[in-house]
Amino acid sequence: MVICLSSLLWLESERKVNEMKTINFSDLSLEVTKKQLHSMVATVLEGNYQIFWGFSKGKMILNIYNKDVNNKLTFIRHKGFLELVDVHILSQPLIQTLDTCIDFSVKVYQKSVDNNKTKKDFIYQEIDDCLLELHRQKKLNNVTNIEKLKMKLAELYEEWQACQ
Repeated sequence: MVICLSSLLWLESERKVNEMKTINFSDLSLEVTKKQLHSMVATVLEGNYQIFWGFSKGKMILNIYNKDVNNKLTFIRHKGFLELVDVHILSQPLIQTLDTCIDFSVKVYQKSVDNNKTKKDFIYQEIDDCLLELHRQKKLNNVTNIEKLKMKLAELYEEWQACQ
């Protein structure tokens, strides 16, 4: 699996299509083999969907659509595999197909867990740095900077708690 430290965004709109919310994943980095892609395309075509793909700025955009919905998957081509980097899905059956062919939900969940751990580690390091600077400012008796650092520490602590 390709490792990507960029943030994973999980956005769900309130607009329902076929009893499903719009699901967007940006800045993904999921490895998809050509065999998996062929399997996914074959499964999608067996359903009630059509496929259109195109290339833009080095990316392959795969539109999977029918009369009701248009789903979009964006890939970056690499030697021997594709990297799924962006997903816009309006159809529950398509998610099931992605789960069957590329373990989509499992991989996205694992990425989310990994990214959350990375974010927590980064925040923890920032807290540590602020504490060191706070100690230094206390020795200098710099009241203004001490108060600023205390506010920054409170913000970082809230951010760290949100990752729990």
